[in-house]
Amino acid sequence: MNAGVFAEAAGEAIAETIRRGRLPIVTGGTGLYLTALLKGLFDQGGADPAIRARLDAIADRRGGPRLHRLLASKDPDYAARTKPTDRIRVVRALEVFFALGRPFSVAQKERKPAFSGESLIIGLDPGREELRRRVTARVTRMLDEGLVAEAARALGSVGAGAPRPRALGAIGYREVVERLEAGGADPCGDGELLRAIVNSTMQYAKRQMTYFRRQFEVEWFSRPEDALARVGQWIKGGDMDRSGVQITTDGSLA
Repeated sequence: MNAGVFAEAAGEAIAETIRRGRLPIVTGGTGLYLTALLKGLFDQGGADPAIRARLDAIADRRGGPRLHRLLASKDPDYAARTKPTDRIRVVRALEVFFALGRPFSVAQKERKPAFSGESLIIGLDPGREELRRRVTARVTRMLDEGLVAEAARALGSVGAGAPRPRALGAIGYREVVERLEAGGADPCGDGELLRAIVNSTMQYAKRQMTYFRRQFEVEWFSRPEDALARVGQWIKGGDMDRSGVQITTDGSLA
């Protein structure tokens, strides 16, 4: 699964739901996937290992600023919005340029949404303190249910010299793997692993909140019941046909 595949599948599911006279509800937390659905992605060309290797070699040999100057000569608009130290974005933009033969900033404008109808975007923001409490409880449960053993098995399945699966770089796995490779006999022993995963999750949540605020018109609520009330108001007061959706006496959707 990736954002492009998701957008296509979700677009079809939404269309089918609407044809049945029902209201589709999309729920989740990853901003890029919502962007793919409502704004569309663009053709970035297939990943070319040879081009990527050459660009990485330039960065290793001459430094990130040299690569950024190359980007500025090929795509000045995108270079102006990208820091010379942001090697991942600089390399990807150049890779797209050499793969497609046109600037990354131009390709970005060639996008079609999978769904372009009316939508209401609701965001839940319980506050930093409450969010940390919930994240801590979830990470504690993950560790209690065997996260360390699971990550160790996944790491052990990687053959010698083989590239590490990207999934092992995900929050949770990443922190466990770092401690396993450091030779820690008991990664959970001092509580540092719990704190590391919680901190990484909180940082990710902050980035996602910033992304949503920049990309979409989100209506934010601290309490779920207030969000449900707003959804009910929108369903009752909108112009589009939202038949088949009922609001129960407690304000929830049925």
